[in-house]
Amino acid sequence: MNISKRSLDCTRVISLVRNRFEDATEEQQCMLLRGLLELAQPSTTNMEQPSTNVIRKGRPSNKKASSQAKNNTKRDPSPVGSAHTGKEQTTQQSSTTSKRRTREPTKNIVCKRRRTILQLKDLTEEELFEEVLDLFDPKIKEHIIERLENVAPDGHCGYRCCAELLNMSKDDGWKNVRQGMLDELRDHRDLYMTQLGGRKNYKKVERALNYFISTCSKKYWMQFPEMGCLFATTFNCVLCVLDPKQYTTYLPLRIGPINEPNIISIVLYDDIHFLKAFLKPNAPIPKVVPGWDHLRYPDANEWKNYVSHKFAEWEALIGYPPI
Repeated sequence: MNISKRSLDCTRVISLVRNRFEDATEEQQCMLLRGLLELAQPSTTNMEQPSTNVIRKGRPSNKKASSQAKNNTKRDPSPVGSAHTGKEQTTQQSSTTSKRRTREPTKNIVCKRRRTILQLKDLTEEELFEEVLDLFDPKIKEHIIERLENVAPDGHCGYRCCAELLNMSKDDGWKNVRQGMLDELRDHRDLYMTQLGGRKNYKKVERALNYFISTCSKKYWMQFPEMGCLFATTFNCVLCVLDPKQYTTYLPLRIGPINEPNIISIVLYDDIHFLKAFLKPNAPIPKVVPGWDHLRYPDANEWKNYVSHKFAEWEALIGYPPI
């Protein structure tokens, strides 16, 4: 990428770094973060400038060597010299050690080793509960979520969670969720073009949904906030998505509740895997995604009567992660 003085803008470079970070392994992510921290705060680097002049390779000229020897007033580091000046050397070593101790410690990024999504399947229900919710505010574990259940980590995990929580087939219910959302998206194109912010984002979501192969890459995953209200509208339910960095509820956009509203919840682990979350009885839920009130049809306003008190309870009990 060519860089000129007239195009000094870090936005594109930061975007490239972010994409590289998302595709990297956990070890590579740690290395990237350390490198970025050293660039942003040079004082945190592990590299130190040499305390003495560096002796370059090559034989010094006789004239220069003779001059250095003549002007040298230091003792040779021989055993005799060391014994004779032991007290002096001890003082110098103590002074050096003191300087090293007072130097500001290096601020390295410590990456806590977490289990991979493939390792989650080997955990008991209690171990899974602790492993995943350890990333969240402790109040989530205490007051909100009763238990968690894992699903296959094949890239369709978000769709699988939603399908199973809607009592669909564990084998291919995720396909029904994808197809239902795709039909809703296409049948109400204008609504979702507005919600998604234009044709480009609309097509991106359409391509992500229209994928029915057994395993899939990141661009076909269930995406939030883009697909939240779309899913809630398709299946006329309340969807709570709990991420350690953000808690959000999605409500239907077009129609009001039918019978008793179904509230389902999913949890995001390590930014790459969704799990089914079963809420405690009468548990509060986080506030609705911003913009819902401006996009919803008049009939959908009735959802407020069912969930507004739960929003208030969440606000009082849990609050929200800092932005």
